Amino acid sequence: KADFYISHDRPDLTMTVTVEVFDLMGHPVWQKTQTGRSDMFTTMPITWDLLDSGGRRVQRGIYIYRATVSDADSGEKTATESRKLAVTAP
Repeated sequence: KADFYISHDRPDLTMTVTVEVFDLMGHPVWQKTQTGRSDMFTTMPITWDLLDSGGRRVQRGIYIYRATVSDADSGEKTATESRKLAVTAP
């Protein structure tokens, strides 16, 4: 499994966090949106069980994830950032 903790600059706020995972061809693999109270400058964990949206285990390799954080009350988008993620376990 993979746990995503997203850093932000809005402490102690109820946040809506969306994490999207894509393969290197840009095809969507998985997505989850969760709302909860942040712990100072880090969101609550978003957990990915390494299954794609069809319920199949993803292969080893490099994936791109994009995290979007917004204020849950106003819906105002505060940040979107993308990074690489390596899946190493079979």
